[in-house]
Amino acid sequence: MVLYVDVILFMNFAINYCFIELIYILFNEKIKMMRIIISSLLSLTLLFAFFTNYYVYNIVKIGGGFIIILIGIKFVNKFKYIVMVSLYYILEFAFIGILQSFNIKGIVGLLFLFIICILMLIYSKRKNIFRTKTYKIIIEMEKLRVEVEGFLDTGNTATYKNVPIIFID
Repeated sequence: MVLYVDVILFMNFAINYCFIELIYILFNEKIKMMRIIISSLLSLTLLFAFFTNYYVYNIVKIGGGFIIILIGIKFVNKFKYIVMVSLYYILEFAFIGILQSFNIKGIVGLLFLFIICILMLIYSKRKNIFRTKTYKIIIEMEKLRVEVEGFLDTGNTATYKNVPIIFID
């Protein structure tokens, strides 16, 4: 079997680039092209761990995803970061699993499968996972003033005497 290093490097870069950009799209974040490029270049350097010890390779492969996402996507909060890292690993493992399952070895089959996977993920995504737009709500009653933040819920049709009801935690 002949391995072409340039093809492997290009495909690794392209796959990581597309996966990180897809995560930006799924989370409705503004795409930061430079962060994605630097992160994808880092994934190329981590690829060379394949030529080292098997245990070193596995540690680099598992730990590298956290670093790739940390560089590729700005850290916002712990929960969102954990979900993004998990999504990155799910995309990586699913893609590799499909390649192994269908025994795809040629570059044309790899490109075709890659494009199909990305299109399926993009068109099956929800509008966004985390709502980032919040509204300031001020409630005033006689001498009481309460300021809270909330999400816009257009599906809320609850009213009392034709006045909308606001549910506050």
